[in-house]
Amino acid sequence: MTAPQHLASTTQPPATETRPMPTNTIETPQVGTDTAAPLSSTAEKAQRSAEHWKHIYLKRRERLQESDNERQRLEKLLASLEAQEADADGSWRRSFLDSFGKQTREVRDQLKQRSQWKLEAEQTRELIDLLSPQIEWLAVHTALARVSWLNHQARFRDITADEALENGAQSLAQSEAGKHLFLALETLKDKVENDTCNDHGYMIQFGVDVGLQRGKGIRSLLSSSTDSAVQYEVERRFTSLLGERLLHHLSSLTGGVPVPPEETIEPLACERDARGLLSSLKLKRTIAEIESRLAHVPDLDAIDNG
Repeated sequence: MTAPQHLASTTQPPATETRPMPTNTIETPQVGTDTAAPLSSTAEKAQRSAEHWKHIYLKRRERLQESDNERQRLEKLLASLEAQEADADGSWRRSFLDSFGKQTREVRDQLKQRSQWKLEAEQTRELIDLLSPQIEWLAVHTALARVSWLNHQARFRDITADEALENGAQSLAQSEAGKHLFLALETLKDKVENDTCNDHGYMIQFGVDVGLQRGKGIRSLLSSSTDSAVQYEVERRFTSLLGERLLHHLSSLTGGVPVPPEETIEPLACERDARGLLSSLKLKRTIAEIESRLAHVPDLDAIDNG
C-alpha cells in the first residue's frame, strides 16, 4: 500500500492555509505599549503558522491519548478475562475429577463459563490488534505535527528578535547618540587594529615578531593570506567590542522584551520521538508499513479539523 497523498502536508506547511484557525490562538506577549512593537506582516504570518501547527498538534495528540487510553483499558480487560478463563478451566477439571468422570451440571456450567471467558478474551484481543497499528499511525502524525509546531514557533521567535534588533539599531542610528557613536567608530576601529597587530600571542601564529614595527604598520610586512586573516580578526574584535559595550548598558534596562517566550508542552508517554522520521524516504516507508496493517486508514483532515 502506498502512502496517502496527505503525507506531504504533515511534513511541510501549505503555502496558503485553508484549514480553519483555532479560537485559542497564542497571543504575542504585551508587556506594555511602550515595549512591544506591532508585528510586521512577515512576523504575523509566522505567528499564524505557529498557531496553525499548534492547533493540529493538539488535535492529533488528543486523539492519540484517547486511543491509547482505550487500548490500556482493553489490555486490562484482557488480563482479567484470561485470568478468569484460567480459573474456570481449573475449576471444571477439578469438578470433573471429583465426580469421578461424571459430567455433572456443575461441570457443564463451568465448561460453558470457560468458553464464555475464552470467547470474550479472543474478541478483546482482536480489538487490541485492530487498534494498535492505528495508534502507531496516530503517533507518527502527532510527532510530525509537533516538529512542525516547534519549528514554526522558533521561526516566529527568530523573526521577531531579528526585527526588534533591526528596529533598535535603526532608531539608534537616527538618534543624536547614534551620530556621536558613529563619529567615534573610526577611532575605535583604529585602536582595535593596532591592539591586534601588537598582540604577540595572536601574531606569533603567523611567525611575526610584533617588535619589528609597532601598530598596524606591521601589516605591510605580511603576505596577502596572512593579512586577510588579520583583517578578519580585527573585524571580529571590533564587532565583539561594540556588542559587549551595548550589552553592558542594555543589562541595566528593566521591563519586558517584545520577543514571545518559547512555549513548551511536555509530550505524552504514548507520543513518538520524531528524530527517526525526519528522513522523507524513511517516513514514507514507516507510514506505508503501518497502513498495510490497518483495516481502515483514518481521515487525517477530519482529525485536524474535528
